[in-house]
Amino acid sequence: MTGARELLVEATELVLCTLADCSLTPAVEESSATAPVVGVVHIRGVWEGTVAVYLSTPLARHLAGIMFDCEPEAATPEQVIDTVGEMANMIGGSLKSLLAGRGQLSLPTVIPTSNDVPRFRSRQMGQFTFSCRGSLGRVVLTSQHVPPQRSS
Repeated sequence: MTGARELLVEATELVLCTLADCSLTPAVEESSATAPVVGVVHIRGVWEGTVAVYLSTPLARHLAGIMFDCEPEAATPEQVIDTVGEMANMIGGSLKSLLAGRGQLSLPTVIPTSNDVPRFRSRQMGQFTFSCRGSLGRVVLTSQHVPPQRSS
């Protein structure tokens, strides 16, 4: 069976390499990296969990420029937020089909640039930190334990 990190790499490369026409390089997250913009989606079905996509502000702006056909510097804050939400939606959708089959994907929630990145109480299954066009990103997959249904 394919591990969580391999699934993250596959889903992230599928989305970002197609959109940004760049290769992703595994990276070590630097503590001095700019605060990320975070997009989160929840997956429900046979498997339940959360996908969080952390994009550095320069990478988020670069992708917004591609999605909205403008220079990255001209991308508005709303366009950057929409882009990060769409990245979470596409990567999460790809993972949903692999992990939860016909499960459901929530609408994305986006947390604008902040030094207070979200922490999840569920168990982390894997993460993939990468560099794309010289900027950092990270995708984290967490799993929630679903207790069995009680019989009446």
